Amino acid sequence: IDLFSGQDLQIKTELSVVSLSEDASTAVFQGFVSESSPECLAVYPSSQMNAYSDGVLTLDFPSEQRPSAYGCMSGANVSVAWGKSSDLTFSNVGALVGVRLPESGADIVRISLKAKTEDGHNFGLSGISRANINISSEEVTAAEGTSATVDILPPGKSFSTGVTYYVSVIPGNYSSLEFSCVDGDGNIYEWTENEVTGLSSGCVRDFGIPDSVFDKLPEEVTIDLNFYQNW
Repeated sequence: IDLFSGQDLQIKTELSVVSLSEDASTAVFQGFVSESSPECLAVYPSSQMNAYSDGVLTLDFPSEQRPSAYGCMSGANVSVAWGKSSDLTFSNVGALVGVRLPESGADIVRISLKAKTEDGHNFGLSGISRANINISSEEVTAAEGTSATVDILPPGKSFSTGVTYYVSVIPGNYSSLEFSCVDGDGNIYEWTENEVTGLSSGCVRDFGIPDSVFDKLPEEVTIDLNFYQNW
């Protein structure tokens, strides 16, 4: 966790885990906090890209994520806590997008996710170019140069069908999501969801890719030909 404290929250400290409960549901973090700080700002996960200045917090959303089944990648779900140093409650600032493959989508080894606005332009979803959040309005926007793609990798050799995997993306008012699925042989299957109606900060949306996307031609095709001759 990165903690900003002190005058105008200009002191940045990385808090490290010093102990975990047996079931890993509770962690104790330790680090320096300025005694003169009436308020603190905490950011998870810690990153060199995290910065705070003049009411704007700069964050980093991973452009490549390897989520677990029914969960997201550790450290990918960007969250922020703001308030008194003794009482901070974290809230997700990204939007969580869930992807689920049908039975016909077996052997998929990578899914690339893109978003577009109503005018057809790509929308920044991730990348080390950062996203900006204004603490007073809690508005998250993509920074210039942000990547338009999030690459989703399976936790194992390939994705399991019927299982939902979640990725954290920069929220925004985009109208469509494009899913590009690649199987172990390099074949690409594409599907677009045109009824997204935007993804707000902290929301969770699930998308199931339909069976028809992965319809394949048979390896062998038999064609009956009948020839007629006029004498």
